[in-house]
Amino acid sequence: MTPNQRRGPQPARRGVCRYCNCTDTRPCVLGVVTEPPGNTCSWIDQEHTVCSNPECVKKWAQSQAKSYKRYSPRRAPGKGAKWRMKSAGARRNRAARTRWVRVVTAPMVARNQHLVRQAISHLERALANTETYASQVMNEDQHTAARALRKFVRRVITARIQLAECRF
Repeated sequence: MTPNQRRGPQPARRGVCRYCNCTDTRPCVLGVVTEPPGNTCSWIDQEHTVCSNPECVKKWAQSQAKSYKRYSPRRAPGKGAKWRMKSAGARRNRAARTRWVRVVTAPMVARNQHLVRQAISHLERALANTETYASQVMNEDQHTAARALRKFVRRVITARIQLAECRF
């Protein structure tokens, strides 16, 4: 193995991908099925250290999962079984309440998209789950249900406007 062929990710430097060493001036050319041929990669993290090449994203996701697992608390098998089951349920519920959203910052447009987690409100989850929403509507008259829906839409729009103003 030569010195240039290192194992694992490269050291993190801003503007250089850890896995494929592409930069702002020399991006990867993506030729995968989901992208049209000739498209170039973009940054998927805020530090600009991982590009959107599928291989790089896969390696980055695996390393993130390993680091989260490393930081999780550990307990003895006999004493912490109940606690572990409770925390696993809480983790599953937290995952159901969040989603990934692509954000583009104002000053840079070309290679600056990164993913952030955004909380999903209780009303939005209820509206997305049509069975839950239908059961809520069946217990109320039509006027009250329509008013609740208009109120919910107004809240979502104002929350998204406020969220956009905070980010820029």
